[in-house]
Order: sequence, then C-alpha cells, then structure tokens
Amino acid sequence: MITALVGVYEKYEKIAVIGIPCQAHSAWLKRDKVNEKIVLVIELLRMESFYRDVMLEKISPDIMKVKLEDVKKTEFNKGKFWVYINDGEIHSVPIKDVSKYSLNPCHYCCNCT
Repeated sequence: MITALVGVYEKYEKIAVIGIPCQAHSAWLKRDKVNEKIVLVIELLRMESFYRDVMLEKISPDIMKVKLEDVKKTEFNKGKFWVYINDGEIHSVPIKDVSKYSLNPCHYCCNCT
C-alpha cells in the first residue's frame, strides 16, 4: 500500500491515508520517519483479511457447502462470514472458525486480535 503512495508524494503537498490497521501503521511510520506530507491517517476496523479466491474457492464450497456459481453476495458482519445464495438462502460461518485461512500478516496484527 505504501508503495502506491510514491507518485502521490510528488503530486500533492498534503496526503490522507485510509486503510486497515497494518496499512495505517505503515503510514504512521512513513510519516514519522520519512515524509511529513501524510497529515491524516484513518484506520478502518478490521477483523481478518482473506484473499477473494480463498473465500470463494475454499471457505464457501468446502466449509459452507455452497457452490460458487450459486453465490450472489458475500460479506463480513457481526463476527461472521456471510454468503447469500441466488435462491435467497443465507449461510454463515464464524470468522474464528476460518481465521486460519486469513492473510498471514493478520495472524500477527496487534490491532485486530
């Protein structure tokens, strides 16, 4: 994420960064040590982060027993991963039950655990 700011530093005098805890932490470190152009950092609440492929190709079919072609919508809410099916049926699994599939850095984040 922070590498995405390289071109932005040259273009703007003041920069705001909005991101999940690990991205916000990087922005604060960057601001404090290297670049004072970052004047605002907004940290979004986050429980875990998953690759899209893992959600749709592992969690949905293997754990929730939902076919990928039947998925209409997915979301994270109230500590669960929710899958909405084309026929109106709704499936959910507690995030704690699938957290082992989250992105590796999420296992070590002190802001989310």
